[in-house]
Amino acid sequence: MKKILNKFIVVISVAVMLTGCQLDSGLYSEIGEGMGFPSNAEDATALVTGTCYTIFSPWGIFYPDAGYFTNSEMVTDIGENSWGWTTVYNSYEADDWHIDSGSRSQYRSYNYISMMTMSIHKISNIEMNENLKERLIAELKCGRGFLAFILYDLYGPIQIADLETLLSPRDEKLIPRRTDAEMHEFIETNLLEAAEVLPYSYGSSDYGRFTKGLANTVLLKFYMLTKQWEKAEAIGRELTKPEYGYKLVEDYNSLFDLATEKNTETIFAATAKAGVIEHKWHAHALPSDYPSPSGRTIT
Repeated sequence: MKKILNKFIVVISVAVMLTGCQLDSGLYSEIGEGMGFPSNAEDATALVTGTCYTIFSPWGIFYPDAGYFTNSEMVTDIGENSWGWTTVYNSYEADDWHIDSGSRSQYRSYNYISMMTMSIHKISNIEMNENLKERLIAELKCGRGFLAFILYDLYGPIQIADLETLLSPRDEKLIPRRTDAEMHEFIETNLLEAAEVLPYSYGSSDYGRFTKGLANTVLLKFYMLTKQWEKAEAIGRELTKPEYGYKLVEDYNSLFDLATEKNTETIFAATAKAGVIEHKWHAHALPSDYPSPSGRTIT
């Protein structure tokens, strides 16, 4: 009886082991399209959100203490800072420039242009609502034009890889800087094509996505930077049309109140979670005696 019981236990154990060894294998040597992503509207929207908006966030090129706006003002007489001057901001004027420092260089951000180009390619053939697809592609084009404009303002012409190059990542290819004329065409074309499709506004769940107003505003700034005054005037007049919904807020002080965060003066809002790096934003955007919601002054 004991031998029979032992044999029974062995048989059961082997059966359990064989059942447990059924492997639902996955192929991890491929990424992106090789894994079927993106394959639908939900995937496409997630891809565009991650590609377009990460760089235009408080953690990206708008980083409070070392982003585009802060560094741009620090090299003029607009901005001043009482800490980190000799190691960060004064490096633009002194001989201690460190090109590889994250708090000094935004040049590495140009890779996001390539990511947006690849995203356009990836979602172009997805079977989904065509209106949504057109809007998502327009968001990517707006992102490319917006980022290319910022980097052109900072560094002049930059390297921009075309789709053919991006589709052959293993090929060793040195990409030269674009010429001024090529940069102008790239920025203008992307923004114009985006403005044709993007909506004037969104519902609250999509607040912070690129709009027709943003595309045209960046285009206006580009025309002013490149001294194309007639085009700048035309875009400026376009932005005053009531469809855009822009107007000055009557109570200027209310612009600094959380209750009026979404207002008619806002053209683009870099969305972020409450509580994320607020201490840096306070230090670089508000005066030291500005009262916080808790009633304390920020020093």
